[in-house]
Amino acid sequence: MKKGFSVKIALLVLMVVSLCGILYYGNKKEGYHVDELYSYGLANSEYLPFMHFGEMEYSVKDWMLEYGAGENVVDLVRNLLKSAQILVNAGKNWRSTNLYQDYLRAQANSADTHTTTWVSGSAYQDYLSPSKTNRFNYASVYYNQRGDVHPPLFYLALHTVCSFFPGVFSKWFGLLLNAAYVLLALWVLFRMVSKHLGGGKVALLVVAVYGLSGGFVSTAIFLRMYALLTLMMLWCLDVHFDLVKNEYVITKKLGRRLVPSILLGYLTHYYFVLFVLMLALIMTIRMLLRKKWKCALQYVVTTALTGVLGILVWPFSIRHVFGGYRGQSSIAALKQNGFNLFRTRFMGGFVLDDLFGGWRWVAVLLLIIMAAAIGWLCIKNARGFLGEMPWGKTAMLLFPAMLYGWAVTQSAPFLDKRYVLSLYPFCFLLMICGLWWLAGKVNVTGKERHVVVAICLGMLLLNNSMRCQPSSLAPGEQETTEVPENCVCVYVLPDGSWNASANETNVLAKCKQVAVVYASNLEQLKDTYHYQSGETLMVAVEANLDADEMLEKVREVFGVEDLVETARKENSGSRKIYLSQP
Repeated sequence: MKKGFSVKIALLVLMVVSLCGILYYGNKKEGYHVDELYSYGLANSEYLPFMHFGEMEYSVKDWMLEYGAGENVVDLVRNLLKSAQILVNAGKNWRSTNLYQDYLRAQANSADTHTTTWVSGSAYQDYLSPSKTNRFNYASVYYNQRGDVHPPLFYLALHTVCSFFPGVFSKWFGLLLNAAYVLLALWVLFRMVSKHLGGGKVALLVVAVYGLSGGFVSTAIFLRMYALLTLMMLWCLDVHFDLVKNEYVITKKLGRRLVPSILLGYLTHYYFVLFVLMLALIMTIRMLLRKKWKCALQYVVTTALTGVLGILVWPFSIRHVFGGYRGQSSIAALKQNGFNLFRTRFMGGFVLDDLFGGWRWVAVLLLIIMAAAIGWLCIKNARGFLGEMPWGKTAMLLFPAMLYGWAVTQSAPFLDKRYVLSLYPFCFLLMICGLWWLAGKVNVTGKERHVVVAICLGMLLLNNSMRCQPSSLAPGEQETTEVPENCVCVYVLPDGSWNASANETNVLAKCKQVAVVYASNLEQLKDTYHYQSGETLMVAVEANLDADEMLEKVREVFGVEDLVETARKENSGSRKIYLSQP
């Protein structure tokens, strides 16, 4: 069997085993962070970024039918011509036109508000999954993301998958999509290392240690854009390594990879911009040091035009970053924190735990080994050793990831693992390729070199896989909440609180009718719902409310006696659920 063929077979086996890990833990996933449910809602609801609790007299969907995309291409053309004519006729008074005023009214009606009206469970279902009339409606996804704080690429892909299954919500749509992203990331890792950083066997080590780690599975089973972001960062880096190998000349073939690797990364997450800016700076410096003036100009112009193209495709990024609440808070946090050691240590702890299975002393030991090897080589021949260091490749691996890491640890709105998931493959790359290079420099060569590095990483992998439990499994949460057929739900919120019922969107989708109400407004539902003997009334009470007091009030308002607690979610501070006994 040829050597190259056997390496590819080994890669395929590793990818299959990695996929099995995702499927195993994905099957154990029993609940969702609210942002995971927003992933489905933003991707699949029809011109409604966030679930509206109450009836709307005039919605954004109505506006789009009258002035915008319509239901087909013919509607789109006709509406665009009509809208253009309205604006031309209005001139400077365009703000007074029905076109603009109706849009303001539709947006106001679609705001995420608390009401005392009833909403059918099917409305929640339509929020999470595309209806039969809302399949492959990318204009709706684009509109929804305009009202969110992220670029649209992840949501466009999720909507595409869900559109093949109208009216169905399933964790597997997002899980399998993320699985495809991280498996592609493994393939990019293998390609990059085998071509530029050590060869096929080293590439297999990188794929094995990352692909079989808890951090890899955590990236896949968290149903947000971070698996896609990981792929985009690795792909962009791989293209830049190819550019270096090609003496910095952007051929047509390289250009067809360079432009989309930057553009699609930008459309995935705004943090990607920091990563690619540092990478571009390093590349430009390398070109200038080698007096590749023409190549540097070509590269700068290409990346700049790609950035302009990204803004034209997604102009709302400017408002999101500089005018949106999340963008402004992130910028303010960067200015305030600068380098907050606590945040760095806390977020770095996630990385160490997922890389070393909670045994951080292993990381210290590896650093000591590498530092000792570097020290010995410097003593032996400092000038020769430092001259042979792969400074360019090290900078490309290290500094873009460092800038990304600094930005997310200092500006992230929450100290949450999601923001550092994309750093995991870079940590493995630096560690494994560094060990491999140092082993060769201390004259551990041939088979011994493979054995020494494989033993070190094998111990690391064994420790990681046995001790590191993937995150986002959410045991005992929404998927385990049983909802009786034809159930009516009253969701009680503390006065003035945010709409925490969004945490339970997929649970409420199983109900016949739902009312989300502030505790002080509960009595207003008395005239619109009368409990009938034999019905099932579900009452969800936020954990920071007095449950006994709320249940007593429910009994008074609806005349229901027996309410039995059936489910709770105390750990996330969400709610307790009670059911009447027919």
